Amino acid sequence: GDHGDDRVGDHGDDHVGDHGDDHVGERVGDHLREALRPTAQDRVDAQRIVAGLPDRGASPARRPDVATRRRRWVGPALAAASVAALVLAAGVWRPFGPDPREAAHAPTTASPSAAADALVVTCRPGRAMTVSASRVAATSDGVHVRVENRTGASTTFTQRQSGQGATSQAYVSSLEMSSPVGEGSTDLVLDAPPGRFAVSCGGSTPADVEVVDPHAYFRGDARALVCSGTETAFDAPEQAAGRGTSPLAALHDLADKRVGRGTRLPIVELGYRDALATTGVVLLPDGSSLRAHLIFPTDGTAPNAVYTAWPDARCTTRLRLRDALAPAPARAPTTRTAAMQCQAMAQPSWAKGPGLGPTPEQAAEALTFALTGRVHAVARYAGDPAPSGQETWAMEVDGRPVVVMTVHATTAEQAAFRQGFEAVPDGICDVTGYEALMRGR
Repeated sequence: GDHGDDRVGDHGDDHVGDHGDDHVGERVGDHLREALRPTAQDRVDAQRIVAGLPDRGASPARRPDVATRRRRWVGPALAAASVAALVLAAGVWRPFGPDPREAAHAPTTASPSAAADALVVTCRPGRAMTVSASRVAATSDGVHVRVENRTGASTTFTQRQSGQGATSQAYVSSLEMSSPVGEGSTDLVLDAPPGRFAVSCGGSTPADVEVVDPHAYFRGDARALVCSGTETAFDAPEQAAGRGTSPLAALHDLADKRVGRGTRLPIVELGYRDALATTGVVLLPDGSSLRAHLIFPTDGTAPNAVYTAWPDARCTTRLRLRDALAPAPARAPTTRTAAMQCQAMAQPSWAKGPGLGPTPEQAAEALTFALTGRVHAVARYAGDPAPSGQETWAMEVDGRPVVVMTVHATTAEQAAFRQGFEAVPDGICDVTGYEALMRGR
C-alpha cells in the first residue's frame, strides 16, 4: 500500500474529471480496449504473483528474487483481467518485477567478515547511498557513524530499529529517529542497541546493519524492562523530580527525595556504559523499583548544567531485563605491583563520577570518561593498601598515575545490568599532567 495504492490518485482519480465521467466509455475506443487486453505475458506475471503469496494466516517468506518488489498485491484472488482493470483505473502501467528506479536508489553495502569500528554512510545524488560495512562494533558510548553528505544540499539521516519482533506500526515508528545533516562530513553517536537496525539518508532505500557488542558495553534499555509485580504510573509534581550535574546525580537526588537523604540506594542507568542515560532505575529499600526518564540540559557542557530525573512509574518488585545480559569477557588488566608514587595528592571536590561497569577495569575506565570525556588507560595498583573489598586503581597517561580511584563491588541487582562495580575518584596524583590532559581533551 505504501508504494502502490497512494499512487492511484496521483495518476488516475485526479484526472478522471479532466476527461469527463460521462464520456470515458466513448473515449475508450476499440484500439484502446485491444491494447488493454491481457497478453500471455500478463497472465504469466499475474500467476507468478499469486503463486508467491502466502496462505492466509501463514508467515510470509521473503523470496530473494522479489526482494525489491513493491508489495502492491494483498489478496490471493488476482486474475489476469485484474491487471487490465488496474491499468484502466490507475492510468499508468508499471511492469511487474523489480522497479528499475528502486534499483538505482538501492544502497550498496560492503560486507567484511569482522565488525567495523565505525560506520560510514555516504549520501549521493539521486537518493543513492553507500554503507561501508554490514556489521559495526559498539563503543563504550554507542555506535559511531560518519555521514558523508555528497548530495550538494542538506539532507536527513534516519535510523530505525529493524524487526525485533515488532507487531505494530506504532512500535516500529517509536524506534525511528532522524537527524539533519549538512553538506560534508557529520559524526554521530547512535544509541542503537545490539542487533539489527536500518539506516537511510535523503529518502534512500534503507540498508540493514548489525550492531555487535564484543566488550559488553550495553546495559539494556527501557523496552526490555519487565515488572513481575504491579506497576503504577506516576503523575509527579515538579518538586518530586531529581536534579544533578549528571544523569546519575539526578537519579541519586530522586532517590533521596523518595526515602530521605543519607540512604545510599542502588541505581541503574540503562543504555551504553559511557552514554548519557535516558532511562534510570532506583532500587528502593522495600524491594520495589522506581523507573525514571532523564531530561538533558540545553548545554550539557556548561559548568552549571542540570540534569532532571522524572519519576515515570513504580513497580512493586525489582525491575529486571527480559533477557539476561551475557557476562563481560574476561581480560587481564594492567597491574602495578609497586606502590604508587605521588608527590602530593590533590583532593578536589569532584563534580562528576562515579564510574560503573561489569568489571573493576570497566568501572575505572567509565570514571575516566566521566571526568575527561574520553576513555583513558587505567591500571590496578596492587601494592597500595585499600580497605577490605576495595582496590586502588589509577588513570594513567604514558604509564604515569594521574587520577587515583577506589573500585568496589556494588550489588547483585546492579550486576545484572552490567554495573557490578563502582569506581570513585580519590584525588589527583599528577596535577600538571591532569591539567594538560583537560586542556587537550
